[in-house]
Amino acid sequence: MPRSAAPLFIALSLSTHVLSAGEIRITGQGFEIQDGSAVPSVTRGTQFGDFPVGATQLTRTFVIHNDGGTPLQLNSISENSAHFQLGTVPNPGPIAAGASKSFDLAFNPSSPGVKTATVTVGSDDADEGTYTFVVEGTGLGTPQIEIRGREGAASPWLAITKNATSGSANRGTIFPDTPVNGGLTTSTFQLRNDGDDTLAVSSITSDGADFAVAGVPSSVAAGATETFTIAFNPSKGTDTRFEIYESDDWAEGYDVILHDECSASVTERPYVDRILAAHKAGVPAVNLHCAMHSYRWGDFRNPVEIGAENAGWYEMIGVQSTGHGPQSPIDVSYAESEHPVLKGLSNWTTINEELYNNVRVFGNTEVLATGDQIQQPRKRDLKDNPDAKGTKASAVVVWTNHYGPNKTRIFSTTLGHNNETVGDDRYLELVTRGLMWATDNL
Repeated sequence: MPRSAAPLFIALSLSTHVLSAGEIRITGQGFEIQDGSAVPSVTRGTQFGDFPVGATQLTRTFVIHNDGGTPLQLNSISENSAHFQLGTVPNPGPIAAGASKSFDLAFNPSSPGVKTATVTVGSDDADEGTYTFVVEGTGLGTPQIEIRGREGAASPWLAITKNATSGSANRGTIFPDTPVNGGLTTSTFQLRNDGDDTLAVSSITSDGADFAVAGVPSSVAAGATETFTIAFNPSKGTDTRFEIYESDDWAEGYDVILHDECSASVTERPYVDRILAAHKAGVPAVNLHCAMHSYRWGDFRNPVEIGAENAGWYEMIGVQSTGHGPQSPIDVSYAESEHPVLKGLSNWTTINEELYNNVRVFGNTEVLATGDQIQQPRKRDLKDNPDAKGTKASAVVVWTNHYGPNKTRIFSTTLGHNNETVGDDRYLELVTRGLMWATDNL
């Protein structure tokens, strides 16, 4: 019999493999830079930081990656600022799947100031065909300082020679004869910046105890001039007075007052009351070392009573002190406190210093640090007892206070007798943080 014609069924299985398109990714210093990034990053190398104008250019390398499964067509790389220049740049063309190509970008500012540019990378990426990110750098110019003085208000300003070792009357560096203890002569000087960038002024100081510098600017713009004054107030004792305190509005225009005067023998209450009135009205104070032993009269060696005729200065400071022992190192220990002044500070030991005693610590005083010192016997002690040993003394050395009806912020430290202590970074940081707290900037 013939075979019957039955239908024939064949199963056919077909599959397809679709390759993913090219996918762009850009990195700087090994970290991905997001498309459209507008905030320069130090980590990713898009923040070039400060760089001197005219110096050899600063170059960074960026890498273009293809994370897709097919070649990525690189079309262009550009930037839009004359202060940034592309260096080694790959030619337009494909970047194989999983491969990468790099390009260099240099920062070469031609003028001071913050400079920005947008880097644009063009490719055939489906959704990031125009890939952008912002770079930034700051050009540093060259400030040029000149200090000028003059003999009087009607005289011309004349440049003062750097490192001059003798005074000059027509430049204001020879002060007229001034009476000791009570006399005061001031001279104004110009601080000029003839450079092309801002001049930062860290300090203007005098190593003469009879000369005080005031009105120091923090900076001088390029081509600009600022002024400061030097006051000559010769003194041979502790009865020094300051002309500025003779006026009721002496503190007008000041953000904070730094007291370090040694005026223990000044006992005229109206004079002291004028000083205190400014602080009662809300002008903050930073009290250093010798200020603790100023303006004292009556039975000041015993604890004063609040409101007593001789208590005003101590109430403002927050601690009453009358003296100190012989100099030796002080171990400074900061309190376990959340007070903002103490943030980041560590215990330390001074060089030979004066440890001021505490006759009274007022109730509204917040102690921030104490000091321990081994005080060696004085000559008179050794005369009475040749075998006398050193004794340990302890006292509050750093504190804050809120003074008067306005709760004015007061910061004080008894440390700082010797120049080496005052120049110690640990001391400077402490006082800086105290000043910032007093002005409510911490």
